[in-house]
Amino acid sequence: MLISPQSTASAADYLADSLAALTVHSRVMAVLAGPGPAFAALLEVARHRQFVLAPLDPRLPPRELLERLRRLHVGLLLYEPVASKLVEKLAGELSRGDRGRPEDLAGSGLLGLVFNPVLNPPSKVGEGRPLDEGLARGGGTLLFTSGTAGQARAVFHGWRAHETAAACSRANLGTRERDLWLANLPVHHVSGLSIFVRASIDRVPVVAQPRFDREATLDAIENRGVTLASAVPTMLGRLLDLLDDRPLRGRLRALLLGGAPCPGSLLTRALRAGFPLLATWGMTETAAQAVTARPGEKTPPQSCGRPLPGVSVAVRAPGSPEARGSGHGELLVKTPGLMAGYLNDQGKAPIELNDHWFATGDLGRVDEQGFVYCEGRRDDLIISGGENVNPSRVEGVLREHEDVLDAAVFGLRHTEWGRQVTARVVLKPGASLSKVALTEWARERLAPFELPRTIEFSDDIPRGPSGKLLRLSLPRSTDSPL
Repeated sequence: MLISPQSTASAADYLADSLAALTVHSRVMAVLAGPGPAFAALLEVARHRQFVLAPLDPRLPPRELLERLRRLHVGLLLYEPVASKLVEKLAGELSRGDRGRPEDLAGSGLLGLVFNPVLNPPSKVGEGRPLDEGLARGGGTLLFTSGTAGQARAVFHGWRAHETAAACSRANLGTRERDLWLANLPVHHVSGLSIFVRASIDRVPVVAQPRFDREATLDAIENRGVTLASAVPTMLGRLLDLLDDRPLRGRLRALLLGGAPCPGSLLTRALRAGFPLLATWGMTETAAQAVTARPGEKTPPQSCGRPLPGVSVAVRAPGSPEARGSGHGELLVKTPGLMAGYLNDQGKAPIELNDHWFATGDLGRVDEQGFVYCEGRRDDLIISGGENVNPSRVEGVLREHEDVLDAAVFGLRHTEWGRQVTARVVLKPGASLSKVALTEWARERLAPFELPRTIEFSDDIPRGPSGKLLRLSLPRSTDSPL
């Protein structure tokens, strides 16, 4: 569906008038919706009427969704009709102690549920700063992280942070008169949300699809004039399989590729097919992109590019407080798109800022030319027999095998080594690779301490909507070492 700036503005005016008739005790609006015209209009209203917008994952079980509504002190839940049954279950839970009343916003594509102010006590952002301060500065967003390292954390951004992050992206990508964004990523994730933010600010039309579908995506790129899109490696792989070695057609000038490490073999196939790839690295806390390859510049293999204009990246060696411009360690970032803080994050470390550097928790390096390489999460390191094993590196090697579709590496408890390197592998359809053969192949490419001692074959790898591996969701098998 094509969404023009003019149609969005008209729908936003209608929606704003409908919302003005409601008595809402909190300016936090939660939404259960996919990428589409209703969400585009709601984003416009939230930006210009100074609401805090909280997109939520409609796939969450009702109990977890209710818990998030309480954490956010939501005053109004807006939802697309497809989520009606889920909201009915929520309403049943609320009727036990909290009262809500349904509101029909027919014509906007959304329905609503207004919450009683006793739903939750006032929320806090960061180190004791009330959310009302953020509202006074003009509203913003509350987004939940992917939860790869534990419970998902609610991240608060003011609208100005989103707008300046969009400006940094624009300075790298440039603007063209006939630009057209493809939006098919979940809007409860920062990658999907940021597409609508950029389109809204730059007044660029959007081709919206409710979810990623490889046939619909390829059709939008080749036949509907899409020039800008975002994807994760698994999406790119499915598009390449559909192309079946023929070159890509259409006007696509940039495909932002991030969310997870991309195997070198996949990059080679994509470049051969003519995909204009721009590797990127960022996170919820940085309002999406912080580092992105520059159009027309040759980016070293496995690098995610250079910091966007206005953004700085440094590294910090283990145990050192000092930020260095190059080297290896934890990646630090300074960006105008940085969050204001985490919401109601009891028991968690506060936002770590040292001389305005945000400690991302990602390991990587910055070379002398300023190119950034992300090597995975600091918390993901496997310490086996006193050696540090980076699971992302081992996963990358395993994915290079011609019969391997996907891989995940984690550590199992071991009485002698502390942790034992374990791999979960998904084979390509029709492949007959054995565990022994894969181990011998990997032995030639990995250090002895990096070699998986256990390999499990499976049908899937748990990943979030951004393509990030959900390590905490991996079952801990007791398979014997090979």
